[in-house]
Amino acid sequence: MTRSVLSTGEPMRIALFTDTYPPQVNGVARTLARLVGHLSARGHRVALTSPAVVRNGRATDTALHHQLGGWPIPVYPELLFTRPMARREQKTLGQVDPHGVHCATESIVGWSGRRWALRTGRPLVTSYHTNFPEYAEGYGMGCLAPTAWRLLRKFHAPAVRTLCPSTATLGELRLQGFDHPLGIWSRGVDTRFFRPTRRSDALRRRLAPGAEVVLLFVGRLAREKRLDDGDPVDRPS
Repeated sequence: MTRSVLSTGEPMRIALFTDTYPPQVNGVARTLARLVGHLSARGHRVALTSPAVVRNGRATDTALHHQLGGWPIPVYPELLFTRPMARREQKTLGQVDPHGVHCATESIVGWSGRRWALRTGRPLVTSYHTNFPEYAEGYGMGCLAPTAWRLLRKFHAPAVRTLCPSTATLGELRLQGFDHPLGIWSRGVDTRFFRPTRRSDALRRRLAPGAEVVLLFVGRLAREKRLDDGDPVDRPS
């Protein structure tokens, strides 16, 4: 069914599972919201399963939105440990009859989607966004890194493809034993806002007078971003 839809260019029905989504603020949530908007604008239907983060209705551009209740994570209270997807929600999702499943995170919501895809025989695509083993080391729990890599390999192994944000990330996953198909899902640049014609020499002189190179960091000020060590290594968001 999926191949026939892809070959004809007809609209697809896609089940997206994620443990973070706007109005939560982080790179993964923003990336997925832009993905949903992109798909909806092209006539595809997205059935979203996420933590309970959107009040008074469902997330914008979704045909279905299951919001799972949960509890704040102690070290990261903006995120939630959610409950697994209930039978009634699985039944409703089955009625949507998705052509494929995309699991974007490796926590409870993502594992619920993985189980549902494998149980119902839906094609499964995963995406890799967060280097949890490195995060563990950054928070003084490096002993957990081998276990984290084992869980990550198990989570992504059944996918027909795992999407990575960069060639550096793809290479790291290969080194860690990910032997199933991997691919690059680049983020792109919104040229409505970021283009050479918007360059301002006056602003550059005001912010960094006399500087040959100006570096800008846009992101959370968190320990795992390693802003204090000056390491420019490409890392997943």
